[in-house]
Amino acid sequence: MISSREYIRHRCRAIRDLSDGRAPFVSASLLIILAVLVLAGCASPGVAKPDGTSPTPAPTVTIAAPTAATGATTGAPCESGTLRIKHLPAISERWLSGVNTSGERAMAWKDDSIFVELAVSCELFESGFRWQTTWFSRDAQSYFRADTAEVIPANADPDTIKLLPKGDVDFERLMAVLLADPGLDLQTTYLITKLEVRVSTPERRLGPNEVPTDRLIYHVTVQTPGQNVELYVDLEDEKVYRYVQ
Repeated sequence: MISSREYIRHRCRAIRDLSDGRAPFVSASLLIILAVLVLAGCASPGVAKPDGTSPTPAPTVTIAAPTAATGATTGAPCESGTLRIKHLPAISERWLSGVNTSGERAMAWKDDSIFVELAVSCELFESGFRWQTTWFSRDAQSYFRADTAEVIPANADPDTIKLLPKGDVDFERLMAVLLADPGLDLQTTYLITKLEVRVSTPERRLGPNEVPTDRLIYHVTVQTPGQNVELYVDLEDEKVYRYVQ
C-alpha cells in the first residue's frame, strides 16, 4: 500500500507525460485534478481512525450507611450506661481499688490530702464504674476532685471536715437495707441516678435534719415508676430517711 505522497508523485509524473503529447485542454484538466489532490494532501496528511474500543465508565463507589452495633449484651454493671440497685454488690467489690488509684493523684497534688467523699456513677462512653473521689488538704484549705483534677476552696473550718473511714463503707449492705424497707418497695432493676457517701457533720449536714450527724451517710436517689425518690441511709441504725419536698 502506497502513501498519499507517493500517489501524488505518480500522478504528477503521469500528467507531465500526457501534457507533452496531448492538446492544451487536456493538460489544463489534469492540472486542475492535480491541484485538488495536492490541496487535499496538504490539508489532512492523515486522519486518525478509531481503535474500535469504547471508553470504560468509572466504577461507582457505594458507601454503606453506618449501622448500630449489634450483639448480645453481657449484663455487666453499667454496660448500658445506667446504674441499678442490683449493681451495688459489684461496687462493693471494686470501689476500694478505684479510690486507691485516685488517691495517688490526690497525693501528687498535696501530700496531706485526706479522703472525705465518694460518689459513684457510670462511665460516659464505656461500661464500668466512675469513681468520683473528693480529698481535702488542710495545707491548701481546698478540696481536690481526683477524677477531674478540680481544686475547690473549702471555705470551712478544717476541723469540721471529717475523714471518710474506708473500713465502714459497705455497698452490699446498703442494698440489703434499701430492699428491706417495706415503705419503699424497691426493685433491684430500679435505676440509681445519684450515689454518694460521706460523714455528715452539724456543720456539713447531709440530708434533712432528722438524719444523724457524725455518721457515715449514703445519699441515694432512685428512679421508681412515676417519680425519683431521694433517700439518706444510716447503716449503723439500718434506717432509711426519705426526703420529701
